[in-house]
Amino acid sequence: MKKAIHILLFIALPIFTNGQNQGKISIGVGTSTQIGSASGFMNNPKISFGRFYGKNMEMGLKIGGNYKKVKYTSDITINSSSFDEFTRKSFQGAIYGRYYISNYRLRPFVLAELSLESNSYMLYKKVSNSQLSGTGNSTTALYSKLGAGFSYSITKRRNLFLDASFSKSISNSEFNNPFQSNSNSNTVNLDFRYIFGK
Repeated sequence: MKKAIHILLFIALPIFTNGQNQGKISIGVGTSTQIGSASGFMNNPKISFGRFYGKNMEMGLKIGGNYKKVKYTSDITINSSSFDEFTRKSFQGAIYGRYYISNYRLRPFVLAELSLESNSYMLYKKVSNSQLSGTGNSTTALYSKLGAGFSYSITKRRNLFLDASFSKSISNSEFNNPFQSNSNSNTVNLDFRYIFGK
């Protein structure tokens, strides 16, 4: 009987202790890397703001962006035109939700995200040794994502965390992309987050 009680307490402990998170505020800084993009690896610095609701549910906002310039070793052909240089400016804003599976020092979680991404593309081709000819385009895309990851408490007080996660786009609405590809389909995230509140 005692063994059964101990097992039940062990299972129930995360459920009761998760309530301690309710009302806490999180602020994070980190980066996300897009995988599977026609423009290669894309690192996006970002900041996040979140709040814990209920026992183990966190909801918040992330914003970020980047600038990337790629010089190709050989020409690429898009819409019957050849280019050898590519630049991209990007801005992302997202609403996210996380559900933590436990309240231990290492906390697995599942996540859902709705993000809006705005991109400005510029493609260049060399005309002479000192001149470039370019053509531009812009896109706006709305993505919904699902993913999973873990959050590790760096400090004993459990107020500073290192988070790592992977998310995949399950739907997107993307317009006028010259590469005809989903540039935000797979994302790896790495963040440092500080938790405020008693």
